[in-house]
Amino acid sequence: RYRTTYFNHIFNSGYSAGYYSYLWAEVLDKDAFEHFMQKGIFDPATARSFRENIKTYADFARQLGDMVLCNEMANKQLDIVSGEWDDDTEIFQWYIISDPSFAIDHTDELVFHDDELDLYVLGVTHGGTSWDYVPAPDFH
Repeated sequence: RYRTTYFNHIFNSGYSAGYYSYLWAEVLDKDAFEHFMQKGIFDPATARSFRENIKTYADFARQLGDMVLCNEMANKQLDIVSGEWDDDTEIFQWYIISDPSFAIDHTDELVFHDDELDLYVLGVTHGGTSWDYVPAPDFH
């Protein structure tokens, strides 16, 4: 079996909370998508309910599609495509997102693009992983 030292890189570096947050985000995304599949992808009532029920940051995260925690993106040269970012803004977690359109079109959340890898990245500016208690971003 595995010895505990095999997992030191996860549990001794502060990465463990982030590791489980992206696994949980994947579960939430799958649940939301299954609901749309049952009702129909373009069902107006389902879409309206979804929009009305985005109350927390966890709800917002589900809207962005697949998310993969990738804090290594902080070391890359990224172009900001949405939101306002300055040197005083601390980003706690970086997520590669599959669909940035909702965040770009409806929020001022920090969304970046990596030209080299052609990836969109969400910069999360609040700490912790309990997104069920963090208010959703302002929508416009």
